[in-house]
Amino acid sequence: MLDRVAHATARVVELAERPQARGIRWLRVSSLASDLEAEAAIEEASRQVRGLGFVPLRASAAVPPLTAQRLLHRHVALFVASHPDRAPAIDWIRKLSVTSPRAHLVVEFRRACDGMPFESATHAHERSAVGRGHDESEPCAAATVRMLIGSGELAQAEAVLSGAAAEAAIQDVAVPPGIRLALGQVYFWQGRFEEAESQFDSCPAATSELRAWRALASWGRGDAAGTRRMTARSTGHRQPPSLAALNSAVRGHADQACASVHEYLGRAGGPSPLGHMLDRAVVAEALLSIGRAAWAREVLGPPAPAGRGARIEDVVLARLRAACDAATGADAPAIRRYIQRTGAMGIARWGLGRPMMSVLHAVPALLQLVQESDDELVTLKRGCAWMRRHTGADAVGVVTPDGRGIIAGDGLHEPDLSDGGVAGVVLAGGPRTLVGVSHVTVASPVRYGGIVIGAVVARGRPEAAETIGEAAAALAALLGATIRARLDAVALAGSRAAIAPEILGRSPSVAAVREAIARAAGTNFAVLIEGESGTGKELVARALHRLSARRDRRFSAVNCAALTDELIEAELFGHARGAFTGAVGARTGLFEEAHGGTLFLDEVSELSARGQAKLLRVLQEREIRRLGENVVRPVDVRVIAATNLPLGDGVAQGRFREDLLFRLAVVRMRMPALRDRLEDVPLLAQAFWKPLLADSGKRAVLGPDAIAELCRHRWPGNIRELQNVMAALSVAAPPRGIVRARHVSVVLAGVTASAGPVARLEVALRGFERQVVSAALVRHSGRRTSAARELGLSRQGLTKAIRRLGIA
Repeated sequence: MLDRVAHATARVVELAERPQARGIRWLRVSSLASDLEAEAAIEEASRQVRGLGFVPLRASAAVPPLTAQRLLHRHVALFVASHPDRAPAIDWIRKLSVTSPRAHLVVEFRRACDGMPFESATHAHERSAVGRGHDESEPCAAATVRMLIGSGELAQAEAVLSGAAAEAAIQDVAVPPGIRLALGQVYFWQGRFEEAESQFDSCPAATSELRAWRALASWGRGDAAGTRRMTARSTGHRQPPSLAALNSAVRGHADQACASVHEYLGRAGGPSPLGHMLDRAVVAEALLSIGRAAWAREVLGPPAPAGRGARIEDVVLARLRAACDAATGADAPAIRRYIQRTGAMGIARWGLGRPMMSVLHAVPALLQLVQESDDELVTLKRGCAWMRRHTGADAVGVVTPDGRGIIAGDGLHEPDLSDGGVAGVVLAGGPRTLVGVSHVTVASPVRYGGIVIGAVVARGRPEAAETIGEAAAALAALLGATIRARLDAVALAGSRAAIAPEILGRSPSVAAVREAIARAAGTNFAVLIEGESGTGKELVARALHRLSARRDRRFSAVNCAALTDELIEAELFGHARGAFTGAVGARTGLFEEAHGGTLFLDEVSELSARGQAKLLRVLQEREIRRLGENVVRPVDVRVIAATNLPLGDGVAQGRFREDLLFRLAVVRMRMPALRDRLEDVPLLAQAFWKPLLADSGKRAVLGPDAIAELCRHRWPGNIRELQNVMAALSVAAPPRGIVRARHVSVVLAGVTASAGPVARLEVALRGFERQVVSAALVRHSGRRTSAARELGLSRQGLTKAIRRLGIA
C-alpha cells in the first residue's frame, strides 16, 4: 500500500513541478487498490503540493463563496476520488479555466479495477459541455477559440481549451478533435512545437488541415524528416501548392519549389487548409529558404500594421517582410512588443530553422545559459534540457569517457547506459549514431585540450537523428571547459574525503606527504616541516593537529621571526604582574595556552641563540616558568616546527643549535615546491578560480591554453604566488567567455619573480658547493678518500666540508 501511495504522490509532484504559464494540467492515477489508498494519496499529495505553492482542494469540499472567489487567484490542486466529487469538479474546472489567471492541477484517483463506476459513458457524454462532438456547440466553441487565437489572446485560449480537455477526461469521454487541434495551434503560436506535435498526433482523423499544422510544427521544431513526411503528396488527395513548395524547399529542390509557387499564385483565392494569410507565410518561407527574397517580398504583399489590435497572421507576415530586407524592418520594434505582450514566441521562432532545418538557431540561447550560469552542474543540466527542448530527444546526458557514468543529464539515467549499446557508441570515439527499432542513440565526443573527457549522448526518434546529431555536436563543442571544471570539482570533493583535505594535489609527492601525515598524526613526537616559502607548511601542521588525539584542544601558531629577545620569553612562557614595565597584569604564554594541544613554531630557524636555549629547556623538561615568577608549571604540548631554510646549514654555520635540531626533528617532513609538481597546477588553479569569480562577479572559464600557460611557469613563489596570479587573472579576465593564454601571459609578465628565486651570492655559492660535493660522493659510492682526490682536497678537508654543508 505504501509503495502505491508513494508512487501516486510522486506522479502528482512531478506534474506540479512542470512550468506552465496558465491553464489546467490533468492527471489520472489508476494504480490504487482501494478507496483507503486514494484518501491516503490525497492527504500526502496535498501536503507536498502545498509546499510547491498550490492550494489543495477536494472537489466535493464545501467552500464559502468568499473563499472560492479568492481561490480563483491562487494555484489550485483539485483532487477527485469518488462519485460526489464529479459534478463539483466540473464546475470548478469551468471557473478556473475561464476566470482564473493561474496554472492549476486536476488529479483523479481511481482504483485499478475501476472502469466507469459512477455513471454510464452515454450519460456523461450528454452532460459534458465539450463532449457533444456532433451538435452545434462545438463549432461555436471552436469559433470562439479561433477568435481568441487570432487576436493573440493565447493564454486565455489555452486556459479555456485545457479546461475543456480536463472536463472531457473527468467524464470519461474522448476529447473532441477540434479541441485538440485548437490546443495544438495555441502551443504552436507559443513556440511550444513539441507539445503542439503531441496534440496533433493524438487527433484521430488525418485531415488536410491537421496535416498542414503538423507539418508547420515539425518545421518549427527543426525536424526535416517530419516536415517532408507531412508535406508529401498523400494518396488520393491533391497537395496544396503552399505545402508542396515547403516540401521542395526542405528537400533542397529549388526548381520544384518555384514551380509550386507559380501554381500557388495561379490558384490564389482557392481553398486552403491553413487560411490564405498563413498560406502566404508558408510560401514566402519556402522562397526565403531557396534564396528568392524578392519573390517572397512579392508574395507577402503590402505591409499591414503589426501593433496593438493586429491579428497574429499579420504579425507573422510583417516579420517575414523584415527578413526579406537586408536590415531589420521598421516594424521590428512593434513585432517585439506584440510578442512580449501576447507570449507568441512561435512568431519569434518562425523561420529560425532556415535553410537546413537545423538547431543552429538555438545556439545563442545555449551560449547565454553557459555564460550566465555560475555552477558547472547547473550549466550541464540546463544544456541537456536545451537539447531536449530543441530536438525533441527523449533523454540527453553527458557521460564519462568509458560510457559507464553520468556527469549530468536530463532524462538519462545510469541503467540506460547498459541498454541499447550506449557504452559501445561512446567508446567508439568519434561521433556515432546507433539506429534501433524504435529510437536512435547519438554520441558526440567532448574534447578539452585535444583529449576526450566525455561524450554527449542523446536518444530520440529515428526521424530526428540528423537534428539530434547537430545539437549533440554543438553541445559538445561549447561545454568542454564546463565539463573539465565539473570533473575537477568531483575529484576535489573526493580528495576532501581523504586524509588531508587541506593539501590539494594528485602528484606522487603530495601523496607521499599525505601518507607521512597519516603516520605521524597518531604520535606525540615533535615534527619538523621543511620547504620553501608558500608551499603550505602551516596546512600540514593543522592537518597533523586535526588528525591527532589532541584535536579537541587548542592549536596555537607563532611566527618566530617576529619574536625579539625582549619578547620571546614573555610570548612563549608568559609573565607575572609587574615583571617588567607595562606588565599591568599576569599573562598566559603560548605554551600554557596550547597545554594538551599543539604549538606551531613557524620560521623556527629565525630564533635567536637565547630563544633557542629557552626552547630547548622547555622541550627537554616539559615545564615552563613565567617571567617574574619562581613557580614551575608543567606543560603537555606537541611542538610542530617549520622552516624554509635547511636547519642542517644553520647548524654547520653555527647559527642553530644541533641539540635543538635533534629535539625538533624527531619526525621530518618536506613539502615539495610547486615547480616539482606541475601536474597539480590545473587542479589548484581551478580550486582558486571559483571563489575569485564570486568576488569579482564574473563568469569566465579557464581555457585549456590558459592552463597550459600556467603549467609552463616556474612558480618561484609556489602556491602563494599561484593564488596571487589567479587573483590578478580574475581582474584581467573578460566578464564572460573563456580565459585564454594571452590573458595569463599579461598577468605573468608583471610578476617580478618569474625569472626564478632571488638569492644572495653566499647562498648561491653554498648551494653549488653542496651539489658538487654530493655528486662526487655519489660517484665514488661514499668513499671519502677517492672523492677528496677527485675534488683536490684532503680527506680531512672533505670531512670538514661535509660537516659544514650539512651533507648526510
